Amino acid sequence: MRVLLSILLAAHAIAHLPGFLVSWRIIPGHQDLPYRTTILGGRFDVGTTGSRVVGLMWLVAGFVVGLASVVVFRNADNWWTYTGAAVAFSTFMTLLGWPDSRTGAVLNTVVIAFLVWAAAIP
Repeated sequence: MRVLLSILLAAHAIAHLPGFLVSWRIIPGHQDLPYRTTILGGRFDVGTTGSRVVGLMWLVAGFVVGLASVVVFRNADNWWTYTGAAVAFSTFMTLLGWPDSRTGAVLNTVVIAFLVWAAAIP
């Protein structure tokens, strides 16, 4: 199960990259992930600079989730604590990018459910 969670986290880390790439206009936005200068479902306009800051936050979140993947794979002490923090940050980013980040919300929910399950096992 540890390897499966590690693979899921690695895939999730990669899924954070489009948030960075579109915000920095490295790749064009499209219907599923358009370029936006707003956050929280369009409630706040952060402008082009704010969009780039949010893009950097997507990149950091992807990096942190990727590190969680390695921590889980190596079965490091307190892997679930680090993974929980990484998923919490990822969830925060999902809220900022809502509704475009719905898929990330599903992935975070799956990982959180796994963490709760793993914590319940003696």
